[in-house]
Amino acid sequence: MEREGTGRQPGAIHIARHGRPALDRSVKIDWRAFRDWWAQYDASGLADGQAPPPALCEAARRSDVLFSSTLRRSIETAAAVAEGREVLQDRVFVA
Repeated sequence: MEREGTGRQPGAIHIARHGRPALDRSVKIDWRAFRDWWAQYDASGLADGQAPPPALCEAARRSDVLFSSTLRRSIETAAAVAEGREVLQDRVFVA
């Protein structure tokens, strides 16, 4: 089946987990502190020194469109594989 008007076959959808957050995940907290910790987790960026796997970079190169959620780690991961290409952000990808 071709994509309408393109002469191309539909492609795959790749879903990637972002890297390790720049936040200590080994802390011991009670249930009352969890909400605040989770908000910090969602707002954190990637920890230093990480690089996306080569297979993910190659999948991004072959992709027509790149998407990310609006979370900082997702944006940073997408930018790392996009090689300067546009990445469309949408909060629909935030679960």
